[in-house]
Amino acid sequence: MQSFGDKMITRTFKVSKKLSLNDKRVVKLLEQAVLLTSKVYEDQMKRGFYPKGVSKEKLQAASKNTPEILSPYFIVTGKENNFKAIPYHEAYEDLLTPISEKLQQAGNICTNATLKKYILTRAKALRDGTYEEADKAWFLVRNTDIDFYIGPFEPYQDKIFFKKRAYQGFVGFIDKIESQEVDKLKNALYSSAKMSSEKNHSTDIPKKGVHIFVEDILITSGYLSEVLFSAEFYPLEVDFLKEHGSRVVFYKSQLEYKFEKLLYPIFQSIFEKRFASRYSKELLFKAAFYNICLYEFSLQLHQYGSGKNRLNDLYGIIDEANGFVSGIQHGKDLVIKGLIDEVLLEAIIIIHILWILADWMMYKYTKGKESHIIGNSMIIDDYFAKGALNVHNGISWPNFYRIFFEIEDMADDLVYLLKEGSYKQAEEFIKKNTALESFKKLEGNLKTINANI
Repeated sequence: MQSFGDKMITRTFKVSKKLSLNDKRVVKLLEQAVLLTSKVYEDQMKRGFYPKGVSKEKLQAASKNTPEILSPYFIVTGKENNFKAIPYHEAYEDLLTPISEKLQQAGNICTNATLKKYILTRAKALRDGTYEEADKAWFLVRNTDIDFYIGPFEPYQDKIFFKKRAYQGFVGFIDKIESQEVDKLKNALYSSAKMSSEKNHSTDIPKKGVHIFVEDILITSGYLSEVLFSAEFYPLEVDFLKEHGSRVVFYKSQLEYKFEKLLYPIFQSIFEKRFASRYSKELLFKAAFYNICLYEFSLQLHQYGSGKNRLNDLYGIIDEANGFVSGIQHGKDLVIKGLIDEVLLEAIIIIHILWILADWMMYKYTKGKESHIIGNSMIIDDYFAKGALNVHNGISWPNFYRIFFEIEDMADDLVYLLKEGSYKQAEEFIKKNTALESFKKLEGNLKTINANI
């Protein structure tokens, strides 16, 4: 593990996997490249994406003459009336060059033709910014369990426009059996969404389908490591999704770590003992996995092309909150289709609550999940306000019926904002519903749990 201040920007996990001697050499070089990626992320966080103290309005005005100011892959330097936009591959060249060289070495010795092409294309992208070409090559990799990613990806650290991408990386091994099982869940949810009379789903995005990869992770770095994501979908560009589909990667090793260090300890600390005894640790871990599946698929089902530009810096808050509530909302479809039972759905809702609290606890040590925390506060406060959760020395028995009712209402509001709501509507919704103080109701129960993981 490697940290930057209090933040964990590199995480390594033990994974047992039989590999040929050549594949071992390839994987070792990929691991070294991912490890070096943390230095790029660290530099980004130190320097920032924009000049310190500059206003959003001044940047927007300057972008009319220099549109690269709002590009996801340019940093902005200089002062008012003299802003400069510098491509990432130039701004971080000294740090990216050794990473690219490691990938070049790995690609040169790789014997799988499609993986070889992807590795070399990714190495080139780090040198010249051709990230879309690298993503295309990634989507064409076949006949290997080895997987990796290195590059600028998530925009959550851009607190002004929600555009600039932070570097991250991972190396993992694809679990094909588990991936096939999760694919069944995806197909069930998509078939239900297509039949929905509400027509609030973008099931034509992506047209070529959502590709599932459940992976045992060797190493993560950068933003992905800091916030301990359990899954992500790649890429974020809707036009790419329409043409090529998406790739949902489940970081099983990080999920297991989060469950052991945070989710299960929180469960033991906040729920009334008789209630807690109904749910085994094994059931709760299964629910944690299903919860993240529902969350990721919900994000896929609510991709609207204009949403990011309309909602701007508020998009992340609305999108993340919707992922949580619409994910649970879609869970009922799995019950109807007989893929899960009602007890597992209850456990998924419990994990949903635990996840919200775990992210809040981690937020004390990293601001990388600010969008998530604001969205989560809207959800948890609604549960408290409507009596879905009652607190007295912890949570007694959650009112599952009430929680589901509140989820339905909030999901409708959030999907509307993503689909057609204005910036002002989103701003007013967030202002009206955000209540960070709601988390403090359980602070006493959680004080013995170390969230600096």
